[in-house]
Amino acid sequence: GILVQERIFPATTRPQPKVEITAPLARYLAEAPAKPRGLARLEHKLVKALFFTIHQRLGIPAPGVMHLAGGGTIEVDCRNTAFIQLVQAMKLEGSYEPEVTALLDRLAPSLGTVYDIGANCGFLSLLIALTPGFRGHIQAFEIDPATFADLRRTIAGAGIGGLVTTHDFGLSDNDGTARLLRGKHSFLNRVAAVGERGASVTVAVHRRDGGDRPPPDRSKSDVEGHEAAVLRGAEAVLRNAHPLLILESWYRPGPE
Repeated sequence: GILVQERIFPATTRPQPKVEITAPLARYLAEAPAKPRGLARLEHKLVKALFFTIHQRLGIPAPGVMHLAGGGTIEVDCRNTAFIQLVQAMKLEGSYEPEVTALLDRLAPSLGTVYDIGANCGFLSLLIALTPGFRGHIQAFEIDPATFADLRRTIAGAGIGGLVTTHDFGLSDNDGTARLLRGKHSFLNRVAAVGERGASVTVAVHRRDGGDRPPPDRSKSDVEGHEAAVLRGAEAVLRNAHPLLILESWYRPGPE
């Protein structure tokens, strides 16, 4: 089970969406051992190099299909390595982020407004929206324009547009723009710190305290170290709405 605030939430046994990858290079990466050795390691490096060259630098699609638990399919593009990560997680743990999945699965029927900040391809939004008994609404935010296209495709393909509103910007502590540093994997994209160098794209950011979006009662944030800025930009909402926060901890203690 999953321990959250001294309560045990059993790991979910409900069937989850599964990704079937048809692009050969992407399928190889999804199915390869985590740490291959010997000649297999050299082969793995070669396939990775080919994948990133063909599918990310040249922009050639890497097709796959997401099978929904209740029936139906969604076409996906595995250039976004989040889909590869989903396959790997299902194989190793039987679930994507099992602790978060178990918690949200248990809470979904009682949820009202949910914020999915750093939604990526929309997998967690999809899980919540398709949970039996869910009657709320999800506000899904994705800062990277390329990844936002995957999010929008997932939500539309699942037919849950009435339950999920997608936003093509990030949440932060200001209204304006930021520099997004892109890694090889979309789930490692992150907002650059002040003065930090590196190839980047300019993206839109907004404070949560602005606009007319409804306040959340649950908020999941996965923004690769930008969590503090997200919280600063939502100070009024946090003070008034008291939502349950689910977020990564990027705390790094400094020298004593």
